[in-house]
Amino acid sequence: MTFWSRFTWAVATCAIVVLASGCASWISGESANTDLEVLQSVLSPLIEPLGSKYVVASAELHAMTIDNEWLALHRSELERYAGDDLTSMLADYRDRNVEGLLPAHLEGPRVRLVTREHLDRIFTRGDALGGWKRFWATYPDSSAMIELSLPGYSKRKDRAILSYFISRGSTAGEAMVVLLHYDSRAWSVKWSEILFET
Repeated sequence: MTFWSRFTWAVATCAIVVLASGCASWISGESANTDLEVLQSVLSPLIEPLGSKYVVASAELHAMTIDNEWLALHRSELERYAGDDLTSMLADYRDRNVEGLLPAHLEGPRVRLVTREHLDRIFTRGDALGGWKRFWATYPDSSAMIELSLPGYSKRKDRAILSYFISRGSTAGEAMVVLLHYDSRAWSVKWSEILFET
């Protein structure tokens, strides 16, 4: 085999490998926009009933701690919807949410991304009621503030788990854990449960 024959064979082999891994990614639903699609699947049902209002979202990741006591309490539901993937999904959830930002394209007419620093200036420590007054003065047409994690995926990238905290005032907040499945080219919420309430 000549040098050029070997070179052509190597290039063709690489092209087949790249194409095959690209096809596998497409088939499994994995793409550069997967996080965005999952987050929108969770946000849409929260935002649609709001009419023309929007939510203010922290641009930084905010993952709730899903502790062993909560996991034990909801084990049967989690296993029904996550099956054997639960352990890898939770590990991916923890690994992906150490620090970082939500996808910038999440922002739109119904979602306003703001920095954690900006929210900290509004909500000074020890002044929850004053913080909410400042929040509503700054964002009079908003309906809530939300903090989101990135999803943790199953190895096949066809199931995901994430958490969010949504608050409408100093005594009106709830943290949720959400499980989603990827079916027929779309993500959908299969199960959600309250992690804690304020």
